[in-house]
Amino acid sequence: MSFALILLLIVAAVGTVGLGVGVVVVKAASNKQLAAAPAPKQLTADGLADADVLDATVKDLRKGALLEVTGFGDSFEDVQLEVEAYTRYSRERDEWHELQSSYQGRPVAIVWDEERGVLRVWAVKHLRGTALADVGLDLEALEGLAKGATVEGAGETWTLDDAGKAYSHSNGTGFGKEHRSWELLSGDQRKILRIERWGDDLPTVSLGEAMEPDGMTIYRVKGK
Repeated sequence: MSFALILLLIVAAVGTVGLGVGVVVVKAASNKQLAAAPAPKQLTADGLADADVLDATVKDLRKGALLEVTGFGDSFEDVQLEVEAYTRYSRERDEWHELQSSYQGRPVAIVWDEERGVLRVWAVKHLRGTALADVGLDLEALEGLAKGATVEGAGETWTLDDAGKAYSHSNGTGFGKEHRSWELLSGDQRKILRIERWGDDLPTVSLGEAMEPDGMTIYRVKGK
């Protein structure tokens, strides 16, 4: 075998090895890039823990929304709620929005409204679950309340802020169902009593406490 032929074989062998090394290096680099890419976050078994927080506010929430409310529990623990019903209420120029859910086997709600352009959010831990007598009222006294009148009950002095004919709009639409509505505020305006009467039925009372609009983590704004 001539020297030139031997040299040619050596060059070919080195080229093949170099190509193999190059393939290994490229493949390793590619694998490294894939390993470095973060895995997309997924909802865990409880449906919440690792979910990204959506860029949304309470005003965006509808039926099927998923959220965690700071200090909502009976022992002031954080509570996870799923919105079971969304209802918009109207009374003359006023509007308020109810996001109903369940906690410890009872109906609860997050309610929001806007007062002179300022967003107010109320944590209602006993939705329509308080008796008139518990807030210092009976049916006759309720019907006779005038705007600005005060009553004593549930450890507070309540002032009637507004009252009148109201309408409930399921899912925020439609002409609405007519009923009577009373709204009373505590002296510091940090608590609200919302009383409703449908036809000749006994009035229902909901007691709410003011909460910060950002006092919740939103995971889903509505159901599918």
